[in-house]
Amino acid sequence: GPQPRGQRGAKAVQRTVPFVFVTYALIHLWYLQHGNVAADVQAVKARSPWHRHKTEPSFYDMLRAVRKAICIPLFLQDPTSERVQQKIESVLEFLCEMPSAA
Repeated sequence: GPQPRGQRGAKAVQRTVPFVFVTYALIHLWYLQHGNVAADVQAVKARSPWHRHKTEPSFYDMLRAVRKAICIPLFLQDPTSERVQQKIESVLEFLCEMPSAA
């Protein structure tokens, strides 16, 4: 992999790690305030039938909920018609998905 070059690589690590921890914490805090555990777990079970015994959302599920909460209202501020709005919602739903690593 890439090797850090002197102070530049060390500074990148010193900045990136705290950013990741803050982002992780903010996503959890948002989800605690605005997330819907039952609906998100049910949606995962519907999309992935092999998750039959899932009872709690994963970080990925929380991240997906945050992305949907940000993306969809942002792009639907001024819909021109209901049919167009439904198409935009389905496209945004697809775009808010992140491929699972597992």
